[in-house]
Amino acid sequence: MKHSVVLPLFLLSLLFATYGAHAQQRLGIRVGMNFANVSIKQSDETVSASPDLFTSVSPGFLIGGALEIGLNNHLALQIEPQYVRKGAHIMTPLTPTTELTSWLRLDYIELPVVLKGMMKVRKTTIYGLIGPSVSYNIGAKYDARIEDSTFVGDFRNSFNSADLTLDIGAGFGFDISPNVAFVADCRYSMGLINTLREYNPSGSTGYQRSSDMKVAMGLLFGL
Repeated sequence: MKHSVVLPLFLLSLLFATYGAHAQQRLGIRVGMNFANVSIKQSDETVSASPDLFTSVSPGFLIGGALEIGLNNHLALQIEPQYVRKGAHIMTPLTPTTELTSWLRLDYIELPVVLKGMMKVRKTTIYGLIGPSVSYNIGAKYDARIEDSTFVGDFRNSFNSADLTLDIGAGFGFDISPNVAFVADCRYSMGLINTLREYNPSGSTGYQRSSDMKVAMGLLFGL
């Protein structure tokens, strides 16, 4: 957990060091979709390890707010507290004719802190963004199906309480009025730490990182 807060605290320190009395501030809301996936590396010592295991995207919602603080005409820091669903669709062949299909659903309260580089032409703003995001796990459900059997379980104790990702993306904004702007962006969130506990009740001792593609839109209101 110690390493999970280093980058956001550094960026917040940068904010307070550069923030001036005339910095422009905007407050807003964001909604969108998270096309979630995970990168899994299983231990050869576990019974569940399978070389044929593969994952695919599991879509989920994200909703939250945004505080944009202008540093100058081309740079801004944006803080985005939000709820987001992560996870994956996992398929594991058991026999040539039988496949275990499962869905991992992970619920997080997330705090991205991104630096935005902006270029404005008339009412349109194009921007790129990069920064860390810290997440706190509030739920983990595992839904497995094989033939006519279904298993649904709570696996929150199998996962670390925190996740840390690096967000990289781009977007655009359009001024609806002098104090209201529509914004939309797409970003890739690359997991930086193992989200599995070193020991967990499921018996897995593997390594799992989040790997998400987020698409969101919203409104920013000048303060």
